[in-house]
Amino acid sequence: CINAANDYIYIDDKTDIDLLERNGDNQTEFIKLNHPEREIELEETQQIASICLDEFAKLPLESQKLIQLYYGLEISQTEMKEIFGLQQYQISRKIKRSEKKLLEALGKWSQANLEITPNEEIIKEQNQALKEYLKPYFKQHFEAALEQKLGENNQEKILILRLYYGEKLKLETVAEKLKVSSQTITQEIEIVKQNLEIFLQEWIKEKMDISLSNSRNKRIVSFVEEWLKEEAPYAIWN
Repeated sequence: CINAANDYIYIDDKTDIDLLERNGDNQTEFIKLNHPEREIELEETQQIASICLDEFAKLPLESQKLIQLYYGLEISQTEMKEIFGLQQYQISRKIKRSEKKLLEALGKWSQANLEITPNEEIIKEQNQALKEYLKPYFKQHFEAALEQKLGENNQEKILILRLYYGEKLKLETVAEKLKVSSQTITQEIEIVKQNLEIFLQEWIKEKMDISLSNSRNKRIVSFVEEWLKEEAPYAIWN
């Protein structure tokens, strides 16, 4: 039972719904007819995700921001103490208190619906599962903002990025394919990265009322670079 509960928390309700929608009506019907146990799992997954997110919405606004930056952008507690004007131990305490509230909500649901009685080992496993759920969940919000920005009238630059990052071609090979100099390719990539970094900082300021400066900018730079290398959906821009 605990393994099942842990598996559920990795997937958020929107992910499941989107998956079914993309696969089409036939796939949805297939699940209903031949895999009733999977249908039950999907329903429980959605319930668990809803419970965690409902509990998150009850947290103080400052705690919500801490969780989003800590898991979504992986900004360290040391860096966040300057952002929020708090001591590092206060940052740590607030994050742990927030995690505990989410974990307690999950534990109550598991006990009521899966007949799981929490013990030290179960709590430890659920805590790890919760953390592994929070990171991709909050990370996807920042990634979605970058995806929308890059997709706005940047077809020529996207082609360069797809060849260089997506297909992992050498700089010289990309330049040869596009019949331009390697220096031009390098400059175009740097322009895109700088524009995305500035955009993400402004987006965070607008959406979260948080100004990132100095050392925090380094995390923005790393996040954009990692997204371009590993997560940017070049296939949908073909």
